[in-house]
Amino acid sequence: MKNFFNYDEMFYSLSFLEWMIPLTIVYTLIILIIIYKIKIIENKTLDKIVRLLFGIILVLLFLSHYFLTWTSIGLDVNHLPLQFYSFTTIICLLLIITKKRIFFSIALTLGILGGMINIMSNQVGYSYQFFRYYQFMISNGLFIIIPIYFLIIHDYYPTFKEMIKSISIIQMGIILIFLINLLLKTQYMYLTIGENVAREGSIMSLLGEWPWYIIWFELIGLISIILIYGIILLFKREKERKDVEISQYSIYMTQKKKK
Repeated sequence: MKNFFNYDEMFYSLSFLEWMIPLTIVYTLIILIIIYKIKIIENKTLDKIVRLLFGIILVLLFLSHYFLTWTSIGLDVNHLPLQFYSFTTIICLLLIITKKRIFFSIALTLGILGGMINIMSNQVGYSYQFFRYYQFMISNGLFIIIPIYFLIIHDYYPTFKEMIKSISIIQMGIILIFLINLLLKTQYMYLTIGENVAREGSIMSLLGEWPWYIIWFELIGLISIILIYGIILLFKREKERKDVEISQYSIYMTQKKKK
């Protein structure tokens, strides 16, 4: 049991099943949300319970992660909550609590894109025999599910203005982390000057030497964000088209009954 909660740094490469099973669970939960969409929308209490459950799980995983990190490795400037994981957790929690659209746009960008990248790539470094594996996979799975939940249940569709605003806020956060790294001589989010610090085998390490891996990651991220918003807007237009057809059919049937 002691080894299960081991947080010493490892560089384990995930097997096919170790990343496929979490992805399958995430997709299954999204399908269930779609299937039970009407029931959740009609039952406000059920919606609150689902959001509360998401929030409690995120908080417990967040607290356990840093508790185990600080007890195993120690509390110093290199292990502060200044990673992608911490920011995305906070944004998702703010979305769950406040239901504000600005947090939705940021969660949509960070959560879906970042969560998918983390689950599908060799980022965690631990096998299924360690708690860290489950903490990592469940957290990133929720990063994907939470914004999609708000999209499906609460009809939160991002506008172009919200997209630009969320990208701008994320970029300001990146600049802030870069400055903190310069000040504290740390390597949060691999944002450093003149050195390659990306974990070997990770997506960042496959994008070339410094500073190209940062530039390429920014470009790929921007293109991916645009694609995500584009796909969502296509779904929105299709939904609006179907709503119009249903409305027109209802009007037609009402008039037919009157005759």
